[in-house]
Amino acid sequence: MASGAAEAPGTSGPPRTTAAAKKATPGAHTGAIPKAGPATGAVPKGGAKGGNRSRAGGKGKSKKSKVEVDELGLGFRPGDGAAAAAAACANGGQAFLAEVPDSEEGESGWTDTESDSDSEPEIQHRGRGKRPVHMQKRPFPYEIDEILGVKDLRKVLALLQKSDDPFIQQVALLTLSNNANYSCNQETIRKLGGLPIIANMINKTDPHIKEKALMAMNNLSENYENQGRLQVYMNKVMDDIMASNLNSAVQVVGLKFLTNMTITNDYQHLLVNSIANFFRLLSQGGGKIKVEILKILSNFAENPDMLKKLLGTQVPSSFSSLYNSYVESEILINALTLFEIIYDNLRAEVFNYREFNKGSLFYLCTTSGVCVKKIRALANHHDLLVKVKVIKLVNKF
Repeated sequence: MASGAAEAPGTSGPPRTTAAAKKATPGAHTGAIPKAGPATGAVPKGGAKGGNRSRAGGKGKSKKSKVEVDELGLGFRPGDGAAAAAAACANGGQAFLAEVPDSEEGESGWTDTESDSDSEPEIQHRGRGKRPVHMQKRPFPYEIDEILGVKDLRKVLALLQKSDDPFIQQVALLTLSNNANYSCNQETIRKLGGLPIIANMINKTDPHIKEKALMAMNNLSENYENQGRLQVYMNKVMDDIMASNLNSAVQVVGLKFLTNMTITNDYQHLLVNSIANFFRLLSQGGGKIKVEILKILSNFAENPDMLKKLLGTQVPSSFSSLYNSYVESEILINALTLFEIIYDNLRAEVFNYREFNKGSLFYLCTTSGVCVKKIRALANHHDLLVKVKVIKLVNKF
């Protein structure tokens, strides 16, 4: 689920996007940050990337730029930009990961590479005899759309862990989320011990911080090994989804994370007691909520161990309204996919209808005939994709 990078607060001009074409993966997500207050300042745009920039400017004193070295053989340096990073990943850039040790306590501490004089306000002299102008320090050492190397990712994780500033926390999470769109960085962040650092941010009460943490977790969960580390947070995310405002960003991004986590059968059982809540949200939520829940339910329906529990769930009578012609095409296609998976499994395995109550999903999909009748009526739907899917399904009846 790839997406463009978000722009940091307090910047002017159009949002910046990474130059490289990101891997097309489901669930990638970025978001904007509320504007920072006067106390935090804005993140300046431009300048050198991936390291410390000279902020003195003009003919006054300036700092020596940090030399960027490809120490780990990544094939790119932190300042090389998105295109170089993506190319390095595509051409064996993951070879260095075996040399990156799993983080130990204190390993990812922030090491300030600037001189001690940085603790003092910087001064820009604008010509001879002019009054010195105090320069505002950057509140965050990187721009959120930078593609970072191992050393810089370690620094961002350390800053996220140590900072109590909500603005810094959100920018750090967005930076990590954007970097997690690349498979090589998904592994790097795990090897640096970043998964629990990021996931623990969902415990924050600030919904904006919680949303940015879920965005990063969603992108990181596209890596199968990362899923094994992130599965312990699935029930917490589900609790946050149910406790959040309907159709809120936390709900949408949280459901995207759970969609990724249920693509395989390995961790679906952790949500078996939440199936009724999924149907409740399905009947109440907006379009984005409906699409993600239908994907999750379709994942459950593919798993024989989850299918019977799914079919026995008491569902709102409004479930059949998903198959009306006025429903948005994306929702309708996902609803048809769910029905097709259930119908195919019902033909392949014999179920005793006496085991299911009248208001169950099994009853709506079989005995009542309501869903079948509505699906037949969609054969002349105006959307070609819907029409093709309906014809394919009707031929199975």
